[in-house]
Amino acid sequence: MPQINQPSSPLIVDEEEVMMEKRKPEMTCLAIDRVEPRFYHYMKNVRVAAWARRFAENCKVKLSERKLGKFLSVHELRRGEQDLIMEIQSRHFPEKPDVKGFNVEKYDDGLWHLKTRLTNRERWNVSHVMGEIS
Repeated sequence: MPQINQPSSPLIVDEEEVMMEKRKPEMTCLAIDRVEPRFYHYMKNVRVAAWARRFAENCKVKLSERKLGKFLSVHELRRGEQDLIMEIQSRHFPEKPDVKGFNVEKYDDGLWHLKTRLTNRERWNVSHVMGEIS
């Protein structure tokens, strides 16, 4: 058996240096602040955004209050769609977009909406829009 050369002096440990080298545990917070469209199919992106929202909301509440189940509700899908559209709008329109010929407003849902000729009119005649009914 080969002989191993070991140091003849006792091992000296500098406790201060060891404490400085120790890794301090870091608290990590997972924040989902961007919904990146990853798929080519629109509804698949909406479902992914809705599942991400459900996951984030479930992380904030007690186990007994969590939404469970295989299927998303219509409300969750609508919120996922809003999240997706809001992300795209904030990326492409950080300020109020200037669309020639249209009035653009930000509604309560936080999304930019175009006001078309029909929605710009305060009062409009139904027969004018639908035509004469015989």
